[in-house]
Amino acid sequence: MKVVVDSKACAGHARCNHVAPGLYELDENGYIASADFTVEAGQEGLALRGARACPERAIQVLEDASASTYMQAARDGAARENRDIQPIQTTEEQQ
Repeated sequence: MKVVVDSKACAGHARCNHVAPGLYELDENGYIASADFTVEAGQEGLALRGARACPERAIQVLEDASASTYMQAARDGAARENRDIQPIQTTEEQQ
């Protein structure tokens, strides 16, 4: 498993470090110190928790290249589906 950080998107909230301090080390300014790193066995859950804690979504956790491609396709599909959703009209609006 690999963690990839978009350093430009990191805003320094340090929530990743709060939930997984051993994985997400910070630099002297409070930003993630490493752009990418490999997660040791047994630390996968912490890596995922740290990524989910990021409000900027600057952290991706990848299992391998095919998982990355699948995850992006799933996000793209969900975004398309959400654009096609129409609001439900109430009975009064239908008349």
